Amino acid sequence: MSKRLLFVLVLGAVGASVANSARAQTATRPADEEQTIRKSVDAYAESYNKGDIEAVGRHWTPDAEYIGDDGKTTKGRDAIIELFKRGRVARKGYSFKATVQSVRFIKPDVALEDGTVILTAPDGNVEKTPFTAVLIKIDNAWLLSRVQDIASANESEEASPYKRLKQLEWMVGQWEDEHKEIHVTCRWAPGKSFLIQDYVIKHPNAEGLEITQRIAWDPINDQLRSWLFDSRGGFSEGAWQRKGNQWEVDVAGVLPDGRRATARHIWSFIDSKQFKWQALDREIDSHPLADTSVTFQRVETAQTAAAESNSR
Repeated sequence: MSKRLLFVLVLGAVGASVANSARAQTATRPADEEQTIRKSVDAYAESYNKGDIEAVGRHWTPDAEYIGDDGKTTKGRDAIIELFKRGRVARKGYSFKATVQSVRFIKPDVALEDGTVILTAPDGNVEKTPFTAVLIKIDNAWLLSRVQDIASANESEEASPYKRLKQLEWMVGQWEDEHKEIHVTCRWAPGKSFLIQDYVIKHPNAEGLEITQRIAWDPINDQLRSWLFDSRGGFSEGAWQRKGNQWEVDVAGVLPDGRRATARHIWSFIDSKQFKWQALDREIDSHPLADTSVTFQRVETAQTAAAESNSR
C-alpha cells in the first residue's frame, strides 16, 4: 500500500471519528439537556412557593450575579438568597411561576435561557417580568450563573400611576358593612390616575358622616399615599405599605376642633366579594382609643352581575 493511500485512509478514519462524536453530542445534548433545564426551572418555582429559599439558592452558582429590572446588581449566592428572603416576606401570599421561551447551547456546558417570571398576587393581579439567564453545567446540574430581569420597553407604562395603583383595583365597586350602616363606593378618576372612595356613614342615633378619600402613587417616596376629607371638616393623610394581601396605612390627621389624630389602618383582601378594614393604635392628642374592625361585602349591581357573567 502506498504512503499516500495510507494517509488518505487514516485521514478519513479520523474525520469519521470526529463526525460521529459531533453527531453523538448533537443527538444527546439539545433534547435531553434542554429537558433537564426546564425541569430545573419547575423545581425552582416549587421551592420558592414552599418558602424553601435555601433550596432556591442551590440552583445558583456560588459566584452568581443577579440584575433586577431596576438595574441593581446583587453578587454572590448568599447575597441573592438574602435578597429573595426579603422579597418573599414583602410579597407574602404571591405565587411564583417561570416559563421558558427558549434554551440555546453556547458550549456543551454553557446555555442561554430566555423566559418570563409570573407573580400572581392574592387578589389575582399578575406581574410578568421577562428575563435572560446564563446557566453552567457543574457536576451534572445546570446552575444559574447570571440572571437579568428585563425592564418593559414601554417605560411610561411601567411608571404610570395606573400601573402602581392596579394592586388596589379590587376595591372598585360598591360595598357595605354587615349592619348596612356604612356604604362605600370606589371608582377610578379620569385616566385611572387616582382611586376615589366615597363613604356614607349612617348611625341610627347619631349624625351622618360623609367621607371622600383619594389614593395616589407618590413617585418621590415610591409608595401609595392617600388623603381623606370628611363632611365635618376633618382631614388626614396616609402612607401605604403592602404586606401580601394586606395594606397597612399610617394615618395622621386633624379633627375639626383642632385635635390631632393618628392610627394604623389595615385593609385585608379576603376575596373578590369581601374585605376587612381595621383601625388600630388609635390616638387623639396622645390619648388611646379602642381598636375597631369592620368587614365589608360587595354590593351586587346589574353592572357587577354582568361582568361576572361575562367572565365565566
